[in-house]
Amino acid sequence: MKVIIEKFDGDDPKLVERVVSALGPVLPEIDLEVKAKARSVTKGRGADVSNFDGILCPARATGITGYFCAHRQWDGFDNKGLRIRPEKLPHIEYLALLETKRDPHTQGPRGKGAVVVYAPVIGHEEIARNRYRFKVGEPVFLDQPIPAGGVWVRNRRYIPLAKLLNANTLAELF
Repeated sequence: MKVIIEKFDGDDPKLVERVVSALGPVLPEIDLEVKAKARSVTKGRGADVSNFDGILCPARATGITGYFCAHRQWDGFDNKGLRIRPEKLPHIEYLALLETKRDPHTQGPRGKGAVVVYAPVIGHEEIARNRYRFKVGEPVFLDQPIPAGGVWVRNRRYIPLAKLLNANTLAELF
């Protein structure tokens, strides 16, 4: 039996040792291979607020045309609001949407797709504690959508808009 472990930069360095020691007695004839990933695609909590001016959110195609463009606002695909720390609100000037594919198992957003539209933020309202609805200006559809490039976006991400617009894929941002 062959077991492949994909290790990200930010993972626990003792992870491989724990897996081998746990599987060793159970599977004595195991062929173990460790693949190191170049980097982790998640930034974690407390991202530096000085290096972003926008938010990237996953969205279904129907939400982009039927809600974002028609009503000029966004509060997430579940309409419960985007969870944002209040100290980060003054830094958010743009909102970009990643059009997602549907997950065939859950029928929910899968997180892969392409960034197709962005708009300037002109205001926000708190609809629950630390959950906000953003009012946006005129949406700008990208001539060339920016593909996810292997990055999964399941929740909002803080981004610098200039860097996003110059990227070939989202993998270059994260």
